[in-house]
This record gives sequence, structure tokens and C-alpha cells, in this order.
Amino acid sequence: MLREQKEVVFAKETRYRLGLQKLTETEVMVDGLKKQLTEMQPILEQAQLDTNVLLETVANDQKEADAQQTIVSKDVEAAKIVAQEVSTIAQDCEKDLAVAMPAYEASIKALNALDKKHIQELKSFSSPPPAVSLTLNGVCLLFGAKQEWSDAKKLMGDLQFLEKLKKYDKDNISPKIIKSLKKLMNDPDFTPEHVKNVSVAASSLFVGAGDVHI
Repeated sequence: MLREQKEVVFAKETRYRLGLQKLTETEVMVDGLKKQLTEMQPILEQAQLDTNVLLETVANDQKEADAQQTIVSKDVEAAKIVAQEVSTIAQDCEKDLAVAMPAYEASIKALNALDKKHIQELKSFSSPPPAVSLTLNGVCLLFGAKQEWSDAKKLMGDLQFLEKLKKYDKDNISPKIIKSLKKLMNDPDFTPEHVKNVSVAASSLFVGAGDVHI
């Protein structure tokens, strides 16, 4: 029994010593961890500060992104409105073009029909009727000549007159000339029908000149 008790006591003593050893080792480990934690404290604090700065930056960036998104949305809506307006203008232009094309084609036909006989007929007037005078005034405006019958006759006396009229740069007429032409067009007697009743030759020139926007 004594031997058995000695074995029991020895076993308990062994466990006790091992336990003490473990406690000692644990204490050393805890002290080491405490030391590491103490050393890392400034790093952890700086990491926390950096994290706060980063979070603040992200928040500001998000605000800017939201503001930019609002601006973009407004720009998109404005672009849609402009696109709709452009589409409407394009449709109106197509309608105007559909209306203008017959007149344009008629003016081309009239220009091609003009010949020297028509020009001679017009030049034969010593004192042209108002409708003829208005027609030639429009031609004089286009070619930068004075709105006088003598100057109109000089223009018509040019052998290249008809060719010049056909090749006239109608797409680059100066605003000043267009403004002057509009004043002529406001005259109630300055119409193709009225001019035709006075002179067929002047009528051909009137309609033909329509190709250059009289």
C-alpha cells in the first residue's frame, strides 16, 4: 500500500511540476505578447488614423461622384432635348426642301431655256417697264453692279452672261446682297406671274435667277 501511495504521490507531483512548467512557459509567452502589443501600439494607432483618413476620402469621393452623376444626368437630359430639337429642325428642313425642290427644278429649267434672243429682247428696251427693271436690278445686285438700266445692259452685253448666271455661286451670297434682294422681293408687283405678263424674256430671267436665290 505504501508503494502504491508513493506511486500516486509521484504521479501527482509529476503533474504538478508539469503544470508549473506550463504556467511558467505561458507567463513568458504572455509577457512576450504584451511586449509585442506595446511595440505595435503606435503602428496600430497610425493604422487607425490612416483608416479614418481613407474612410473620409472615400466619403468625399462618393459625394463628388454623386454630384458628378447629377451633372451628367442633367447633361444627358439636355442632350436629349437638343437632339429632339435637331430632329424637329431636320424634319422641317426636309418639308421645306420638298416644297422648294419643284421651284428649284423650275429655275434650272428656265436658266437652260434662256438664250440670246431673250437677252436681245430685254436689251431692246430703252426704258424698261417696272417689272423688267426690278428683275434686272436683282441681277445687278448679284453681280455687284449698280441698279441702273445702263449697267444692266452692260451685264447682258457680256458674251458670257448666260454662262456666268448658270455658274453663279448661289451658296455663298453675302448677307448684304441677300438683304437687298429681300427688299426687291417685298414689292407686290415683283412676282413671276406679273413679270411674265410684261415680258416673257424677263420672266425666264426672273425664274432662272431664282436658282441663285432672287
